Amino acid sequence: MPLVSAFGQAALAFAVAVAWWLIATRGREGFLPWVGLSSPRIERPRLFWTIAASSLLAFSVVGVVTLEAMKDAPGLSVAAFRGLGWAAVPGVAAYAIVQTALSEEIVFRGLLGKNLIRRWGFGVGNALQALAFGALHGLLFAPALGWVPATALAMFTAAIGWVFGELNERLSDGSLLPSWGLHAVSNLIAGCWAAFAW
Repeated sequence: MPLVSAFGQAALAFAVAVAWWLIATRGREGFLPWVGLSSPRIERPRLFWTIAASSLLAFSVVGVVTLEAMKDAPGLSVAAFRGLGWAAVPGVAAYAIVQTALSEEIVFRGLLGKNLIRRWGFGVGNALQALAFGALHGLLFAPALGWVPATALAMFTAAIGWVFGELNERLSDGSLLPSWGLHAVSNLIAGCWAAFAW
């Protein structure tokens, strides 16, 4: 079931992005570069890797703390993996890499972020996609955490979304691959934390 859910959500994200691309560009620009699914050309590697490592650490720590705060909450996506150990690893991988990281990066940094940046410039566009990313996470976690912790989580997640936009657009020639990789690894850590009940 996790594979069906993961690939179904990714297919939906792709379908929305393709539809938007067809409407916005009428096919005058290739879809993959338009949405950011292209090879990164890392500019300023030392800065890139410093920001990437710092954001991965921060995102992973907050993910695990949030997971622990919500471990008994119904409806938590990684709760299905809790305590399953090695048997959960394929499901955790599908969830982390495809269902959440790929889908969210296509929607927030690719589709939304790139279009907002094209329209209003990097500062405003990146801030708006980051706020949308944070708001989604705050709303999803509010029932389990309460509004005050969910608001704090939303603000932190928005900050991570902003950093991911910076990494992609300013340090990776517009590629989504850096943020997709960081997002996936962070979610793998949270999923394995649940699976192995650390």
